[in-house]
This record gives sequence, structure tokens and C-alpha cells, in this order.
Amino acid sequence: MPSYYRDRSAPVPNRPRLVGVVALIEHDGCVLVDRRSDDGAWAFVGGRVEEDESVLGALHRFFARDDLAALDLWPAATPIRDAYLAFDGTPLIT
Repeated sequence: MPSYYRDRSAPVPNRPRLVGVVALIEHDGCVLVDRRSDDGAWAFVGGRVEEDESVLGALHRFFARDDLAALDLWPAATPIRDAYLAFDGTPLIT
């Protein structure tokens, strides 16, 4: 099977990519968590990145959804990119 890793001429995938993003926000030893509206569990701010948006755009959307836009965290934000591997060791996303 050919490798299309970072190949812009690769064919379009036949299934959607499932990419998620989470914001881990720490201040004075405390971590910001949010109570989920669907099941009441505690979670970090984040969720699924839509196919047509960037990771940063998704974070902006989640902050607006959770009424956290007034926190003005963007100047201090440090994006961390990570690579996830398939079971065979090949990179899925970076």
C-alpha cells in the first residue's frame, strides 16, 4: 500500500477524519474543567474539530460555546501538536 503521508496529491479519504482538540488551562495550581450538558460529567474544554475548520478555530468555537471567550487566553496559548499512530505504527495525523 502506498504511503500518502503529507502528500498533497493524495486521494481524498473515503471516510471522515476524526480529530479532537482539548484545552488544558492551568492557573495558580488549578485546572479549568467544565460540566458537560449531556451527561453531567466533568471534562476539559474541547471536542471534535469539524472537517472544514482549523484546530485553533475549533478551540475558539468551544470557548464561545462554553461562555469562556472573555478569559482572553489566546496571547498565552501554546499549541502542542502530537502525532497519533495507527496499530501498525504509521502516523494518522500530526
